Amino acid sequence: MSAVRNSLSAGALACTALVLLSAPRPAAADPPPMQKPHIERYESFLDCYSNLEPGPGGPTYEWQRDGQTIAGLDPHDWYYRPGPADAGHSVSCTQISPYEGHPTSPPSDGVDIALYRMRLHAGRISGDVGAGRVGSTVAVTLQRAGRAIETASGHVDSADGSWSVDLARHVLADGDQLRVAVADPGGESDNAFAIGTAGAPQPGATSLGTVVAIAANGLSFQGCGTCVARVTRGNTTTTIDLSTSGAVPADLAPITADDAVEIEPMREVMSAANVLDGFVAIALPANLPGAATPVTCDGDLVIAMVTCSGLTAGGYTLTRQRDGLSLPVGQSGGRLDAALPSLDAGDAIELHRGGASGRVLTRLRVGRLSFHANADGAATGVCEADSVIYTNPGIAICDAGGTYVTTDGPPPVQVDETSGGRITLDVARVTDTAPISGESIYGSSFRFFAETGGGMIPGVAAPTVGVTLTKLATGEQLWGVVDRDEGGFIRGLTPGRWDALWTATDAHGDTIETRTRFYVQDEPSGTPGPAGPAGPSGAPGPAGPQGAAGPGGATGAQGPQGTTGAPGPLGATGAPGPQGATGARGPAGKPPQIGRIRCTPNGRKLTCRIAGNSRAVRARLSRRGRALAIGHRIGKRTLEFRTHTRLRPGRYVLTLILAKDTLHRPITVR
Repeated sequence: MSAVRNSLSAGALACTALVLLSAPRPAAADPPPMQKPHIERYESFLDCYSNLEPGPGGPTYEWQRDGQTIAGLDPHDWYYRPGPADAGHSVSCTQISPYEGHPTSPPSDGVDIALYRMRLHAGRISGDVGAGRVGSTVAVTLQRAGRAIETASGHVDSADGSWSVDLARHVLADGDQLRVAVADPGGESDNAFAIGTAGAPQPGATSLGTVVAIAANGLSFQGCGTCVARVTRGNTTTTIDLSTSGAVPADLAPITADDAVEIEPMREVMSAANVLDGFVAIALPANLPGAATPVTCDGDLVIAMVTCSGLTAGGYTLTRQRDGLSLPVGQSGGRLDAALPSLDAGDAIELHRGGASGRVLTRLRVGRLSFHANADGAATGVCEADSVIYTNPGIAICDAGGTYVTTDGPPPVQVDETSGGRITLDVARVTDTAPISGESIYGSSFRFFAETGGGMIPGVAAPTVGVTLTKLATGEQLWGVVDRDEGGFIRGLTPGRWDALWTATDAHGDTIETRTRFYVQDEPSGTPGPAGPAGPSGAPGPAGPQGAAGPGGATGAQGPQGTTGAPGPLGATGAPGPQGATGARGPAGKPPQIGRIRCTPNGRKLTCRIAGNSRAVRARLSRRGRALAIGHRIGKRTLEFRTHTRLRPGRYVLTLILAKDTLHRPITVR
């Protein structure tokens, strides 16, 4: 822009030079009267005008800030570009005549350069719009995720132009939008500001997203142009102007993680007409020396785990205000994970550098958050009113009543506006069932089983699972609790189609429903056994009756013997004889064998190849007693597991369920 202004100045000077060369110079005794100059705004510049044109032989200029001469300017520059040093001050100009006897004009009326000032994670917005604006008012509107969530107003001090407004319910968070409107009898200025780096700023908003890093050696600041840094060491605070150099002064170097550092970048504020209105400054906490991100802590309400990032080498301590808990922790790779005895809504968790008396790096305010997902794909829960929650399908905002509704998906992540940390939920869900969906079972009773994932680490109560069975034809319902190890035995099943609604409940009370369907079949009747051997022959039947004697005759000679009479009828069949002895057992088959297991991780997927002559019917992957995934066979001897999160290196347990045996094999993921 300076080049443009210089180009315009050169053209004006050329024209002026022609006029001056074509006309005789007025006599010194008869100079034109000097008039009071006035200032006009042009984009980011202020122009000083009067009855004397700039150019060769023309006037020279002097610019003042609150009546004091601004040093280091070219006296021939009739334009001036205000800088951060002018914010909150009045700028005026004076013309110095080239004619003797009238050397200097009266100073122009001052032009107020407005200043807007705010701090991330704080609720006060202040500024200075210039003295003399009697009756001026300021209205501040805080917008979050496209919705106005709070307004506040105040009055401008007519004596010095200063003002301040405090938000009553919220503080400024990364991703917020802020509108500041200053109204007085003469008009209104309305400016929008986009806080931080999250989200997309509204059209016309001044973006205040800045990432400033401190070199690992603590000797310089990186990434800040027009900034100041405030370094607090002990009870002394030192301000460093970084506009000319990012180097840390020798008497303060090096900056260490024990120093509290705040960065305040300053930006131009342009009006809707593209004219400079003033400057805005926002105070931001600086990263630790050598760290790429600010220090923040996240807290999970289910497993009571606190995770902090943006750290550097050294010791740290977590404290909780509720009960005075103090937990020394170490970091690894710039982060730390600490399991607390409990974590509840309303807790305040502080991370200290060194011991509990060390400086506070960040303070996480644990807000309320819950998650209840039904089997039809909808989820609801409670949250902190007006807070940002990341959920399916994207960024949302908790309503004013402290509730949200979303579609089925991962549990929401809630942002703590006071620190930038997050509140999470490691919710338990049913991952596998017996019977599986679509399976047929027989009989009027069955022992139901369920596997769960999430919501459990050592020291945290295991999730519970309940199942409600509904017969589709009649609406008949049965209910039972499914124990993690023993399952749940339910009687009263009748043939037909049944829906099973499984509800997993974690230690925090969050619930996720899963629906499966199974079929109860009639019990098949047994097939007839083989025929037994034939019994022995029955005893002979009794002799038939003797015939009547014929009439007596003379005794004749003895005749030949008659034929034998026909046998009597067969007697009844005797009872079957006893069953023969069972034959000898044949030779035993080859026992199942599981050989070497080789597992290959790939993100959230783990593929295991199993040597041996037996195939696993089912398999489960667990760690520290917590089931992570159910295995699916993708080949004769290959299993694939898919977990909810990326597998970390370490020891795991692979449970293989064979036809009649269950084996547990430790594996190592590298």
